[in-house]
Amino acid sequence: MGLDPTAFGERLASLRALAGDRAVSPGTRMDWPGTGRTADGSSEAARTAAACRDAEAFRTAGAEHLAVHFGDPDRYADRMTDFARGALRP
Repeated sequence: MGLDPTAFGERLASLRALAGDRAVSPGTRMDWPGTGRTADGSSEAARTAAACRDAEAFRTAGAEHLAVHFGDPDRYADRMTDFARGALRP
């Protein structure tokens, strides 16, 4: 947590080098508090798309699993659904 996908990939390369023959199953976590218009004026569709791009960037960087924290419990299931729908779009 706290690393962007580029830094994650760099750290993963170092970890794999240090691991030698041992298996490494890399993963990370990202925060995504959900949709809604923000102070910068970005729409919920744009924010969902950005979160999905971030998730894909972690996969490309080598993450085998990714946990997503969806913010406050209020409407948690709605945010999970929004994210899943965004991730499944072509």
